[in-house]
This record gives sequence, C-alpha cells and structure tokens, in this order.
Amino acid sequence: MPLDSQGFVNEFLAKINEYEDVISYVYTCGEMQNNDAKTLYYHAIPNLQGFDYFTRLLLNKSGKRPFDIIMLIHWFYDQNLINISTHNMVIPSKKEEIENFINKVPVKSKEIIDQRFQLQMHKKFSFDTTLGYFDAFKVVVKSILYFGGETPVDFLASLNIDGDMLFELSQSLFFKYMDKYPKIVFYHDNIYRYFEGYQFYQNDRSLSLKIIKWLNENAWYKSNLRTTAIFDCYIRASEYEEAVRFGISSISSECDKRNFQAVIHIGTELLKDVPKAQDASEELVPNPFAEFMDAGAKFHVYYAVADAYRIYQDLSQSVYYYKKAYKILQQYSISEFTSIDTCRFFHRYSNACISAADYDDALIVLDYFKKYKGRNNFYDFIMHNRYSVLYLAINDIENALLSIDESLKIAKECKEPQWESVSYSDKAYIYYRAYEDRENTILYFSKAVEKHISEKATINRSSEILAQEAFVDLLTDKLEDAEYLADLALNRALEINGTAMEIKSRNLLGIIQYFSNKAEAAFSTWRKDLVISAQRVNKDGIVKLHTNLGAAYILQSKYVPAKEELEQAYALYQKFKVSLMTHKPLIYNLLFIYNILGDTSKRDKLFEEAYFDNLSSYYNQLISGSENILTDGYWPLQFKHVFFNY
Repeated sequence: MPLDSQGFVNEFLAKINEYEDVISYVYTCGEMQNNDAKTLYYHAIPNLQGFDYFTRLLLNKSGKRPFDIIMLIHWFYDQNLINISTHNMVIPSKKEEIENFINKVPVKSKEIIDQRFQLQMHKKFSFDTTLGYFDAFKVVVKSILYFGGETPVDFLASLNIDGDMLFELSQSLFFKYMDKYPKIVFYHDNIYRYFEGYQFYQNDRSLSLKIIKWLNENAWYKSNLRTTAIFDCYIRASEYEEAVRFGISSISSECDKRNFQAVIHIGTELLKDVPKAQDASEELVPNPFAEFMDAGAKFHVYYAVADAYRIYQDLSQSVYYYKKAYKILQQYSISEFTSIDTCRFFHRYSNACISAADYDDALIVLDYFKKYKGRNNFYDFIMHNRYSVLYLAINDIENALLSIDESLKIAKECKEPQWESVSYSDKAYIYYRAYEDRENTILYFSKAVEKHISEKATINRSSEILAQEAFVDLLTDKLEDAEYLADLALNRALEINGTAMEIKSRNLLGIIQYFSNKAEAAFSTWRKDLVISAQRVNKDGIVKLHTNLGAAYILQSKYVPAKEELEQAYALYQKFKVSLMTHKPLIYNLLFIYNILGDTSKRDKLFEEAYFDNLSSYYNQLISGSENILTDGYWPLQFKHVFFNY
C-alpha cells in the first residue's frame, strides 16, 4: 500500500469496524498495475506469495481487472480448489503440472461467468421453498434486465422471493444487495452484458405482465423508474396499445427533461422506421403499433425523434425524420398544430439540414418556409437569417449579405435588439469566413455582444454570445479574458444535454489554451471534444478539430503527425461535403504542409480541387520559395502564420 494512502485506509477500516455487520462497496474498475493485481491475489490466497511463475500465468488468464480476478478466485472456490478455512490452495510444483492446471482455468470474465453460471443450475437452497434455486435465480436475472439494471426487493417479495432466498442467491456473486430503496443489482456490468446477450432472458411475457401490474399498484416506483424500462415491458408483454399510449406520453415528458436518448429509443421503436444504407434492400418491417397511431400521433413521434437527433446525436438522422414528419404535415391537418408551430418546425428542419451539410434540402425547406403565409415578424426575421447562413455555406456571398441585411432591417423595425444581436453574429461570420476580414469580424461580433439581452436569451444563445465575446478577446490578444469567457460558454452549454455549442465552445477553449502556451491542456481539450463530436456525428466539429490538431503539430515542427491530422480532416471534409467557407484553414494548412514536405504534386492537386478567393496569392507565396510568408490578409484566426478554425 502506498505510504501516503495508509493513514486514510486505516481510518476507513476503523470506521467500518464500528458497524455490527460487514459492509462493503464494489466498484467497476479498469486494469490495475501488475503489482497491485498480484497483491489482490495474495490477499485472497495467501500461499500464492513466492510462486511468481504460477501467479504470472494466473494473471495471463484472468487479466488485471479486479472483477475478473475476483470471479476467478470464486471459481476456484466453486471447484473446491481453495481451503475455506485457511484460504490457501494446493499449488502444483512441477512446471508441466502447473501448465496443465492453468490450461483448465477459464479465460477472463465471459468464460468464467459461463462456467460459474452452469454451476447455478445444480444448486439448491439450504431450506425448503416452493420455488427452486435456479428458477429463482432466472427470475432475479430477468427482473434486473427488465427493470433496466436494478430490481426493487419489494417486487421480488411479491413473487415470494424473500430475504433469505436473496441472501443465498447473492452468495453466487452474480447479484448484490443495495440498501437504497432497497434493490438488487448485478454484481458487475460484465454480468449485465453477459445476460443481455441471451435471447432467452429477453422475452418473458408472463414476468413482464407481473412487472406492469406491480408498477400500476406502486406509483412511487413507477414514477421513479426509467420510462424506457417500462415501455420495453409493455412490448415484451405484447401490450401494444398500452405501449403506444405510454410511449407517446413518455416522449413528451422526456423531451421536457431533455432526455433525448429515451426519446430516440421509444420513438424509433414505435415508428419501426430507421434510415437504410444506400445499398440496402427495402424491407417492410411489421409494425404492431401502427394500428394504434393516427397520422397526428405519427407526426408528433417523427417530429420528436427528429428534434432529439438534431440536438443530441446525429444530424443526418435528424433530417431523415424531419422529412418523414413534413410528408405527413403536407398530407394531413394536424390537430392543435398552429401556424406558430408550423413556423417553428420549418426553423428547426432548416437548421438540421444546414448543420448536417445537406444544403440542397435546406434550400428546399427554406423555399417552403418562404411560401408559407402563416409567418409573423419573428419568423420573417428567422427565415431571412437562415437564408443568409445557407448562402454563406454554398458560397453565394452576395445573397448571404442581402439576406442578413433584410433580417437586420426587420429586427430594427420591430425594435428587437435581441434579434439584432443574432443577425450581427451571423453577419460577423460572413466577414470572418467569406471575406477573411479581421476588423469587420471583430466589429460585428462586438455589436452582437452589445445588443445581447441576457434576460431574453435561451441557454444556447447565452453560451453562443459568451463564446463570441471570448473570440473577440482572442482576436485582440486578451487571452486571460478569452479563456475565462470560453470556460463560461462551455459550462453554460453543458447545462443543456447534448448541444452543438458544447463542442463549439470546447474547441474554442482549446485554441485559447494553445495560444496561451498551454499546449498539453489544448491537446487534451481537443481530443475530448473530438470523441464527443464523433459520438454526435457533428461533421463541422470533427473536421475543425482535426484541423486544429494538425495546426498545433505544425507549430511544434511535427510535420508527419500534422500531415496525418490534416489529411484525415480533408478526407472527412470531402466525405461529409461540408462548406468550404467554414474550412479554409484546413486548405491553407494542408497546402503549407505539402509544400514544406516537398510533396508538390499533392500541393498542386489540392490547390486545383479546393480553390477559393485569396487562395491564389497564398499558393503563389508557397511556390515562390519565399522564407517569409505573409499571412496578414488571410483567415483572421492564426498563430505564427498557422491557421486555426473556430
């Protein structure tokens, strides 16, 4: 035990000894260091000490995670290989005998669980019960799965599985008792995954009906249980009408709680409709819920799933479900869906298309929006604003400016400074991305901050304006202020589960950290952001983060990893078909790295493929062989002549 931990551990043990009964907590841990893993074996089997070769072979079999070691030790007990009094085991002395013994030892957790599970089939309770040991064991396994990872002891009691039975079942080390509520859970996540993979345990209709009946009689448990677990019970019980009724009401409540994973789980199950791969054959999936959902119900489920994907997970999936929802909206009159609701739908649908780089669909949606006669002043403003963002993405800068000026005009006529703030932000992006104009970028972001009214702002807009203020401070070399504001922006974004602003503000924080000579922190920030961007399929975020990692490597003169990051960014840029206007730093940096590595054929090919205004003069400087490349007239966000992307 490390010296600096001994005092704490001794205090902890002293506290534990104050309790009458033994109390322990089990944690899911990663791999331990080799010496720590050996120590765990030595504590459990004292006479292992000194048998290093044998212990090393055991570790090769079990691995070094505490759970796997504990499961193997209990397997030894099951096989009567350990003396229950001394806790010592008989260890073969000859090398050949040791290796033969080790060959019979199961490999890591799945095989160990499998062998220990087989033993449960033949066990009996130490007292008479109407329910046999293994039958009770199966009921506990299924109920934990069906309750979503934990089953109330009160429910098991209603099935005549009492405390004495649970005590003996817990000796199997498959389950553990938790005082809170109280409940029974699996001893370890690996056991959950083990049983989850067996179809036999997934579809017990009789048990599902008992769970539903019990939950209806125990309102507190029902209100505190995950809605997805209850919904899945209705499906296992083939109670499809009830599943629809419960599922639709749950989608509404989970939307309010911003639990988008639950919305997606329930919604896609009700719809039985998922996007197919382009080369996949079209197969009709039977939908037992269809007869219980009218057009209005289907529309609201499609709309909720589309929103959930737009905010939390996958923007391309979002567009798919919006498109399905809009098809219903065109064909049917949806009860209580007002003109404002319709405008909000168009706003969200167009946002999803633009963010997913689906620019053709975005233009179609905005044209529908333009023809819709139910718009008020606010949605006139929104429509022109969205047109400006789209035109910028497709490099139609003239129309981008016309549209943003039209939205500003409406904001001023309506005397709505908060609307003005939003338009100034988007006007700043036009000057930042299209014109690469540092002064006007700072000017219009500053105006956006000035016009912002925090009391009227959503959480997302509050995060956005903090990030834009941080960006202005970054461009004006106020790095301490910039880092403080970027951190505030990130924390504000984290108040909403899954917003794209989380990715955007964390990327900005990484840039500021790098500019502040905190390279290690910057790399850590970007890599974390990259994982989250990939999980949520945030296409722009993924490309920007690889670009920034490549830029940082250039500044460290690590040209090979810089090339790898930038080439990966460019491959994803092409695959995702994201806007060139947003990703100019990628092109500048990749041209530079090809030039410095002498790969002139790739450099020249890239110049032809990704041409935009301003690129010619930069390219000409590169091929001229000039040692001092001037970058003042290019992308505003640069550090020592290397370009970063926010």
